[in-house]
Amino acid sequence: MIQMNNFFTKKISLKFYLGFLSLFLLSGLAYAQTGPGGVEKNDGTSALRLWLKAEGMGGAADGSSPHPWADASGYGRNFVNPNPTAGSAPIRSNGVFGDFPVIRFFGGGGDFMSNPDLGTDLNNPDWTIYVIVSGVKTVIAPHNDAPIFSWGSFLTADTRERTLSYEATTGLGRFYTRSQGDVSDAPVFMNSGSKSVMETSANKRVIGLHRNGTSNEITFRIDGQTKNSQVLAYNPYSDGTFVLGAKLDFSSALMDGHNLAEVVAFDKNLPDVQKIILDNYFARKYNINLDANDFSNGNSAYCHNPIGIGKFGDIAQSSATFTTTGSGIITLEEHGGSLDNGDFVMASHNLAMGKNSTDVPFSVGVDRWAKIFYIEKVG
Repeated sequence: MIQMNNFFTKKISLKFYLGFLSLFLLSGLAYAQTGPGGVEKNDGTSALRLWLKAEGMGGAADGSSPHPWADASGYGRNFVNPNPTAGSAPIRSNGVFGDFPVIRFFGGGGDFMSNPDLGTDLNNPDWTIYVIVSGVKTVIAPHNDAPIFSWGSFLTADTRERTLSYEATTGLGRFYTRSQGDVSDAPVFMNSGSKSVMETSANKRVIGLHRNGTSNEITFRIDGQTKNSQVLAYNPYSDGTFVLGAKLDFSSALMDGHNLAEVVAFDKNLPDVQKIILDNYFARKYNINLDANDFSNGNSAYCHNPIGIGKFGDIAQSSATFTTTGSGIITLEEHGGSLDNGDFVMASHNLAMGKNSTDVPFSVGVDRWAKIFYIEKVG
């Protein structure tokens, strides 16, 4: 069953491959984009260098320790806590974001997760990082800010740690660099306007940090809208460690009582069309209202496996695919260059899993998905 809320004025191919049929047709879709929202591939060959999803981590029970937090990018950049014991490590919390769990950080000396190689993947002038985060405006004293993530190097005086954090009293996000021993933590910039990164545990944000290697400009986006940007010279570094929930020294200004649902990183500055699709992937999945280019369907039931295609600024993403192990494939594909600037198509479905054969004739010999797909066209 397919539910559509807009009439298609352009021809877009929508392909469903169900049940055993996917085994024969999967190899023919090798070109398709299978990353978050259909952006890049997750086979370890693309610019997608990290894809952490709370629903994909180890330890499915509520309150269990996510050790490791498995990477779905194909590069194996799993995040671990060195001491995954109760009370000293992040835990899984189910049902916080609707159908999806989060990783909850509580602060303290051991409450962080790290990977030794992701920083090396991002050691170039162009990169993109997204996080889905929520929480209250609290920070472990005596610090005035708490990092969501940090990476870089302290090995030489001219290389600096990169940190995305939020300010304790206002909850405003800020990006800064600092050298080892520098306790001032002067921000490169804070997000302008009144929209804070942290307010309440129910307050969810799509945060995007983008670096353009040509202009050396770093752009900070919240919920699909640019909040601030600044030119910052690129300084290469030699330490590949990337840390969630703490600074690189693992000691000061840890996150305290905050949730991470998803973390995605690319080793390139994504074009705007892919940024818009990613914003809407996160918005539809976690039921977040965007401040710009919001193509959400307004129905939180259709939150599973959102994918999209579109065109913006004369750059098109013309195909997107998701696969469900043992259940098949769905692909959105542009037909014959029919996408114009401003055209987008998003698709998602209800129900996390499930297939049904009770209403399919036995002679057909296949199952059908027990899902309803919601398809929305803009432009």
